[in-house]
Amino acid sequence: MQSRSPFNDRISDARERLAGLRRRAEEAGAAGDTLLAQALGELVQALEELEVCDEELRAQNESLEAGRLMLETERERYADLFHFAPEPYLVTGPDGTIRDSNRAACELLGVRDRALRGKPVAVFVDPAERRAFRELVNRAAAGAAVRGYEVTLCPRGGEPVRASCTIQPAARLLPGGQALWWILRDVTQLHRAAQAERLLAAEQAAREEAEAARRRLEAVIEATSDAFFEVDANGRFTHVNQRAARAWGHAEGELAGRTIGERFPDEAEFAAVRLALREQRPVRVETLSPVVGRWVEVHAFPTDGGAAAFFHDVEERHQRAAADRLLSGAGEALAGSLEVEEGLRRLLHAAAGTFADWCAAHVPGPAGVGACAAAHADERAQPRVESLLRDVPLDPQGPHPVAVALRTGQAALLTATDQVLAAAFPTPAAREAARELGAQSALVVPMQARGRTLGVLTFVRGAGARPYDERELELAVEVARRAALAVDNARLYEEARAATRAREEVLAVVSHDLRNPLNAVLLGAVILDDYSDPERWTERDRQQIRAIRSSAEQMTSLIHDLVEVVALEAGTRVMQTARLEPARTIRSAAEMYTGLAAEKGVLLRVERCEVPDVAGDRARVLQVLSNLLGNALKFTPAGGEVSVCAERSGDAVVFRVADTGDGIAPEHLPRLFDRFWQADPANRTGLGLGLAIAKGIVDAHGGRIWAQSEPGRGSTFCFTLPVFAGD
Repeated sequence: MQSRSPFNDRISDARERLAGLRRRAEEAGAAGDTLLAQALGELVQALEELEVCDEELRAQNESLEAGRLMLETERERYADLFHFAPEPYLVTGPDGTIRDSNRAACELLGVRDRALRGKPVAVFVDPAERRAFRELVNRAAAGAAVRGYEVTLCPRGGEPVRASCTIQPAARLLPGGQALWWILRDVTQLHRAAQAERLLAAEQAAREEAEAARRRLEAVIEATSDAFFEVDANGRFTHVNQRAARAWGHAEGELAGRTIGERFPDEAEFAAVRLALREQRPVRVETLSPVVGRWVEVHAFPTDGGAAAFFHDVEERHQRAAADRLLSGAGEALAGSLEVEEGLRRLLHAAAGTFADWCAAHVPGPAGVGACAAAHADERAQPRVESLLRDVPLDPQGPHPVAVALRTGQAALLTATDQVLAAAFPTPAAREAARELGAQSALVVPMQARGRTLGVLTFVRGAGARPYDERELELAVEVARRAALAVDNARLYEEARAATRAREEVLAVVSHDLRNPLNAVLLGAVILDDYSDPERWTERDRQQIRAIRSSAEQMTSLIHDLVEVVALEAGTRVMQTARLEPARTIRSAAEMYTGLAAEKGVLLRVERCEVPDVAGDRARVLQVLSNLLGNALKFTPAGGEVSVCAERSGDAVVFRVADTGDGIAPEHLPRLFDRFWQADPANRTGLGLGLAIAKGIVDAHGGRIWAQSEPGRGSTFCFTLPVFAGD
């Protein structure tokens, strides 16, 4: 029973008082005033009319209250759709300060929910673009709608994102002034832009009329590229858009009234919807959908009395990620070895089980074209693959797909028809073995580098896998290109090693064969110069004998340097490491050049050095010091100075040989220790091996050698030796 309003009560009280007055007038009889009776009657009639009006007003209020509740319900549903929509939305003031945002915007900008409020959008914009961005916000605040403006966003804790902004004035004012609506789109997913614009239009219309917003939102949901559906609290479908119905193999409206558990009891993608419904929180997952056979991104969120979900197809993104993993794995596999067969074997094992069920690599060799490597996703089937490829002959001029690829240099996408199998496997037994291993589709791609076809890669998928397509053919071509570069580099490396071995052999033969005749020439010159009768030779004859002796000694030294540098590079020189006293070693080296320094008029100064003993081969260390001192004296003019010292630096001792000569040009410093290099090509006094030998000796001791110089201010050569660690 409805309660009476205070207005009703007052009318009843007034009616009772009027009834009392009427009774008193009737008791007065004829003496009563006729006019009073009429007035009382009219008052009673007026009260009855007021009571009717009150009933009508109450009914109108009840209708308005029902309308308000319906409007509030629709607004709450609209707010849910706004905050849980997959597109990033923002509402800001005219200065770009964020007043409201949905969850997608929070995820895009890397800020927790509601923490965006009060922050200017510009703080997330790349500093180099902020000035132009602020001008954009000012234009939007002035009433100009902005669409498709690209800007670089810098999310908190994430990588920069290139986004497209849509900004326009809102239909209502914020407490501080005009509002701006924002949509931020990742430009790599342009198909969502149309959906976001339609959603924004539906949301704006919803603020004007809730019912109109609902109809427009349903239109957007039907037109979106994503599958969308809603369920009630019991998991019963209340709305399924056409895309979802078609993807799941149903006609429009066929799923209405059925539950998720009834139609999709075990499918993983619907587990997110059940979780959102059960825990009343948004759930976002990526999963391989067994229903459609593709990867989908599920955005599920609770609604008023149920849940809703968007299913977004991310198959292409997953394929790109798989391609990146394949290329990365191929790069690591190929970089792991400089042997052709080993590198290709690692590559095929990286591809087997991910990109192919089984695969092989054919490389031409002296014995013809053969499979140098093969791999199968199942290790137990590996011997069967190798046996099949080993037993199948391959005629380079025949119809075998590998032979065709070698001849034409063209990649091919093949389906395992009888004709293709007959070309690849000529015997019935081989064809049957190929079918047992699994052969539905294949990619045959040549490995090409520097205009040559170095081999062929073959990738095969079985009947249970998805057939290859053109996109995967392009990926296989890229893998083959990288493999070709690795194969080419491996061959170049082997050729370089062979050339090095040949050079070493030639140097060994030359040095061995030249030493004997040179020793004979040198011995003869010494005997003639030192032991023959002085009266037998003229002065001119003796000059010629000395020239022969000097040339022979120089050639012997050059041969020794050649052998020395080769031995150091090959690591065949064993260092007899012992405890050395740096000061004593320096004095010994300086004493050998005291006479030469005095002859050239150069001051040779050995500085006092108090450093710990070092570990080194005394003869080799003296050779390094002798080389550096000889060079310093050679390039220091008369009146100059050459100094040598040693000082400690951490766990090493640094030896320094400095001169006051002309110095070395900066462009020559990086090549000083290269073999056969000389700053002055016209200088024929040596082969340019002295510093290379010094570097080899220092490197063999575990030290390092370098030079410092400034033209006109002399040069300083330094090398390090480790401090002696004790017995």
